[in-house]
Amino acid sequence: MRKTLFIFTTLFFLTLCRSQAAIAQEWTVYTTADGLVENSIWWIQEDTKGYLWFRSAFDGVSRYDGIRFQNFDNTNGLLSNNIYYTLADREGNFWFATDRGVSMHNGKRFKNLTVADGLAGNFVTFILQDKKSRFWFATDQGVSEYDGTTFTSYTTVDDIQLNTVTFMLEDRKNILWFATTEGIFKYDGKAFQVVLSQDSFLRIFEDKKGDLWFGGENGIYRKKVNDAKLEGPLIATGISFSIEEDALGNLWFASNTTGVIKYEVTTRDFITPNNLEGKVVHIMFLGSSGEIWFGTDVGLSKYDDEGFEEIKKIKGKLLTSIRSIAQDRDGNLWFGGENGVFKFLVNNLQHYTENEGLIDNSVNVVVDGPDDTVWLGTEKGVSYYDGEAFHDFKLLGEDQSVLSMLQDSKGTLWTGTTGALYKNSNPVRENKALTAVRSMIEDESGNLWFATASGFVFYDGRLFHNFPVENGREMLFDSKGHLWIGTWDSGIYKYDGDSLTNYTMADGLGSNHVTWILESQNGDLWFGLRSGLSPPGSGRMARGGLCRFDGRSFENFTRDDGLTSEVITVALVDEKGNLWLGTDNGIMRCNSLSADDSLNVQTITKAKGLLSNSVRSIYSDKSGNLWFGTDKGVSKFDGENFQNILLEENFLFRSVEDIFEDSDGAIWLRSTNNGVIKYTPPAKEVHPRILITQVEADKIYSDHFESISVPANRRISFAYQAISFKTNPEIMRFQYMLQGHDSGWRPSTFERRVHYEDLKAGDYKFTVRAIDEDLRYSSPPATIDISVFQPFYLTTLFMAAMLFSAIITIGGASYLIVQVRSQRRIAASFREKLQLQKEAERLQGAKMESLSQLVAGVAHEINTPIGAITGNNDIISRAVAKIKDHLGQERSSKDPENEHLLKVFAILEKTNQASILASKRIAKIVTNLRRFVRLDEAERQTADVHEGLNSATALLEAELGGRIVFKKKYGDIPKIYCSPSNLNQAFMAILKNAVDAIKQKGEIVIKTRELDEHLRIEISDDGTGIPQENIDRIFDPGFTTKGVKVGVGLGLSICYKIIVDEHRGHIDVSSEPDKGTTFTINLPIRFEANGKD
Repeated sequence: MRKTLFIFTTLFFLTLCRSQAAIAQEWTVYTTADGLVENSIWWIQEDTKGYLWFRSAFDGVSRYDGIRFQNFDNTNGLLSNNIYYTLADREGNFWFATDRGVSMHNGKRFKNLTVADGLAGNFVTFILQDKKSRFWFATDQGVSEYDGTTFTSYTTVDDIQLNTVTFMLEDRKNILWFATTEGIFKYDGKAFQVVLSQDSFLRIFEDKKGDLWFGGENGIYRKKVNDAKLEGPLIATGISFSIEEDALGNLWFASNTTGVIKYEVTTRDFITPNNLEGKVVHIMFLGSSGEIWFGTDVGLSKYDDEGFEEIKKIKGKLLTSIRSIAQDRDGNLWFGGENGVFKFLVNNLQHYTENEGLIDNSVNVVVDGPDDTVWLGTEKGVSYYDGEAFHDFKLLGEDQSVLSMLQDSKGTLWTGTTGALYKNSNPVRENKALTAVRSMIEDESGNLWFATASGFVFYDGRLFHNFPVENGREMLFDSKGHLWIGTWDSGIYKYDGDSLTNYTMADGLGSNHVTWILESQNGDLWFGLRSGLSPPGSGRMARGGLCRFDGRSFENFTRDDGLTSEVITVALVDEKGNLWLGTDNGIMRCNSLSADDSLNVQTITKAKGLLSNSVRSIYSDKSGNLWFGTDKGVSKFDGENFQNILLEENFLFRSVEDIFEDSDGAIWLRSTNNGVIKYTPPAKEVHPRILITQVEADKIYSDHFESISVPANRRISFAYQAISFKTNPEIMRFQYMLQGHDSGWRPSTFERRVHYEDLKAGDYKFTVRAIDEDLRYSSPPATIDISVFQPFYLTTLFMAAMLFSAIITIGGASYLIVQVRSQRRIAASFREKLQLQKEAERLQGAKMESLSQLVAGVAHEINTPIGAITGNNDIISRAVAKIKDHLGQERSSKDPENEHLLKVFAILEKTNQASILASKRIAKIVTNLRRFVRLDEAERQTADVHEGLNSATALLEAELGGRIVFKKKYGDIPKIYCSPSNLNQAFMAILKNAVDAIKQKGEIVIKTRELDEHLRIEISDDGTGIPQENIDRIFDPGFTTKGVKVGVGLGLSICYKIIVDEHRGHIDVSSEPDKGTTFTINLPIRFEANGKD
């Protein structure tokens, strides 16, 4: 009854001052000067990644990420610049219907489909993705169905050509409908059927009931959800370019002759609104707030409860021939026409001043009122806001300057002014002390308490009672029910229900000027103090700062105790019990007292994200976020990150003196003389999208990636960006961490690139998230797995292999020198020997940088003397033959001296033959080494895999001395395009692994064959095998079971990289303990055709 009476009184005395709320509606115009591909934009669409696509009339498309435009045309992948339809599919791809086929962009590159791929025709007008994720393409030669692999085309239905399809739709029964210039067709998954063949159609629409509406050249047709046939034309409209259904279920039809036609669902009548200026409506769009937008030949129109509103010019640009309208996920509206793109942003911030109906710009207090209203006390009276407009509330008294307001539990509004106290609109005259009412509070029993300049007044519902407390300002009921009153110059008063106790500096209070009072979770009371004159006889200086009362004594905290400022303007205790202090030098957060009663203070300033160090107000909203009002705007803090709203630049709104949250969750910001600002949280929980755009290490990675491998000791840089069309890119924050390196999230930053130095070998995950202006985080964040490995030339295995190769090579060279010395006709000089020794020492000292360089050097040094030896052996052979022939002619064979000479020459021949064999063996070793490393050959070429296997086994046989037998079961295989040197290294690593697994004698079997356009190579040994727990790890970099100095696992990781990464092959391993191991390698035969670099 009281509430009803109050509302009636309010309505009786109010003066209505309705005005449109000052919504911060922002228009932005984009043209070719901003990077747009063309000013004439015919279609706008948002894809699933968050990009906006703008289709031009004849010059291709633009993709916009909120920062820059990226343009695509027939020079960089698009089939044609003439685009007739676009589609964002459910997988994140974007499709284009052109006059030369279909183009699909997967985020990085285009894939094109034409008649050569199975498309019915190249002139494509429409694309549909059905619920089974099949694509349907309307072409000039028929309709094509595409399942991602194959096409199925349909060209005629009952002798009617399907070559003029203008629109396709899949209804809720999974039936496909086709609008054509020859009529209406449908497809039920089995066969096509002609539904209507007497009109030309451009549009099909399914309403909320399931009825289908068809826009034809002769009018509008309808098929009710349970009817088999179409009815119509229901009304002649001209060609319908667009059909929409509003929130009430009414249907709207855009026409090319009559403007727009509305079907009233309640009356079932068609009406033609006559106040739409444009008569050619290209497009209609239903906004998220229920309004309808019309793009016409003369501009843009908006229809809502107030009727039609014509918009013809934005920022000096005419809105002519608006053909496209879209709304992004943030709620912004985009309009495309002949003069560019127009963006309409409805900001979360609304600035209310006298221009919007507020009674005065100097607002002193904001409180909740009845029926979800908000009441504002100003210097000139009271206004209240009902969600749509402001209304004046008349106080029936001379004094209108409001200092405080309160709506009590009974619904009564109390207003304290500089000269009076008002109950609803009537002044209270029963008590002369009720002047300059600075604050008021209600206790649990419904009693009211008023702090005034003249005293302290208590109201029990019937009578007012005075207490001798002057200059009272702040009041608080503690958890025990005691009332605490802070005064301007008399300290603190406590009223326990029976008696009134005064505490001053004489009782330990640091100052008698109290600015605020709070109670912490443990029951301690905290007081804000301000420095000033000391009372006479106090004997000490009054200091500002903080004071704590634990029920027994006062304890004061100043700069000497860790405070960064003694001017504490405001304070708050959050849900976790932290004490937040707003000062003229930033924010102080006090977590708790330590064991020695010292204060734990953490300072937060502008350097850590706060908008300004001058803090005037603090508020904790219903979600637990903290709001800090400063002299330049407001900072919102979620406990981890700040986001700032700079009001001074945007609204000429300076100091935020108070923050208030209404019943709808809107935040009201009060200044001293420029009205109020209302912040409305976004209606939808839309999180900013985040993308990792590039990783730079040993090379630049900018393609689709989820994981990469990079060498150690490199600087790794990560570039990322957020996609948001609401948050200004300059205030978008980012937070990142590298798991495996960072202990948690790094502090937020505005930078869009971060780098790490000198990461150790190991596995890492880089994660980054964006933080928009509403403190919403990317969900999910963007991630990439990073595997950091040691370069192969720094690994223990590679060093051991180089040393092993050096020993073999030097041993072979030494053997050659011994053989050369044994020949009497070839004298090896001391200088040559010394040069070989120095060369060996140099190779040993440098540890043979690579096997290829060593083999090249040795081959050069060996081939020269081998050539000389071979030549000399040939000369010796021919000389001995001539001498023997001469002896045979001069003397008989029975001559003893002749027989003796023949024996000598026989020995000489035998020795010479041994030298020839030794030289050939050395030449063979050199040839195998050269063949193994493929010296003097191109890095990639067509090669015989058998040659590489033979060279590797030949080198190992020379070392093994027959301990292990190599059995080769080669098949008839073709040559392949590959890197022979790298493949040979992979074969050697696997063969060496097999050799090491055979402790005594054994055999290694090598099989090759051609299988499914691949070469299969199987290398099997009968060694000890690999334990099952290690099978999945043998290709990991650095994995070994043979100690730090062996590191065989690293060689197998190189194997894996060569076969899988470089040659697009595959490698598997199977093993049984004590029975042996088999490595199976598959290499593509047509690698050159598929992926030649």
